[in-house]
Amino acid sequence: MNADDRAFLLDTLTAHTLLLADAPVVLRDRVRGARFGSLWMSAVTEGELRRRFGGGAPLTPRREALELLFRNVPTVPFDRSAAMAYARLRQHPGVPKTASDLDLLVAAHAISVGATLVTPDTGYAAIGELSTANWHVA
Repeated sequence: MNADDRAFLLDTLTAHTLLLADAPVVLRDRVRGARFGSLWMSAVTEGELRRRFGGGAPLTPRREALELLFRNVPTVPFDRSAAMAYARLRQHPGVPKTASDLDLLVAAHAISVGATLVTPDTGYAAIGELSTANWHVA
């Protein structure tokens, strides 16, 4: 797969950061510049964002931004392949036992679909099968 064919999966922190008025310009620019169809979101991330911001009335600017994000970044279903990758990650010697289940579910999802995980979190470095990119900094 060449660099132009890569898929990118936004982690929850990255997706949440995009909803903020003061999101880093470099992050916004990289998301806007991503090849059409190459940017995805895990169903785990969508669930977390909907739990945090998705309910209630009135429609706030952050919820409007959330719905815009959901319309423009397809959500990838969490399937058996992702579940199996999660089980492997939980047993990986380089993964701290204190690592968040939700973070590892999203990382496993990226592995299972062959996507690069867009995250500022450097804690994934020990997971050799996981490709990451930090779009939060230049």
